[in-house]
Amino acid sequence: LGRRQLPFVAAAAELGIGDSDYNCAELAEAGCRAVAEVPILLDLAVLETPPDPRTLSRLSGGGPLVLHVGRIVPNKRIEDLIRTHSWLTRLLPGARLLLVGGGKSNAYGLGLKEMIRELEVPGVRFAGHVSNAVMTAAVSRRQS
Repeated sequence: LGRRQLPFVAAAAELGIGDSDYNCAELAEAGCRAVAEVPILLDLAVLETPPDPRTLSRLSGGGPLVLHVGRIVPNKRIEDLIRTHSWLTRLLPGARLLLVGGGKSNAYGLGLKEMIRELEVPGVRFAGHVSNAVMTAAVSRRQS
């Protein structure tokens, strides 16, 4: 839908900003009069944040941890991840699914919670927004 709408928006825009050559080319092809590439700004120091010890302890042990990081919105197709996790827990009891990101209380998030209850999917947790230290702990646990 976004790609179909892009030419209409591009015609009205003074400047199209993309984060890669590919995206800039797509903007130009859609009709943007001027296009500029602006890289994604990433503070690499965030990756050096020490893991939160309580979270690391809470996530240690048990089965595998599947981590999803992103908004809880329909286009992410989290319902497919939950169905997959349901099957995973049959093969690997104790497997856990940690959903990190905002939206757990929107209509879609509430629908996912209902789906989890109806399908009786174990080990799913909605964490909401978390600190960098909690995220580092989740990623550290996932890699161990």
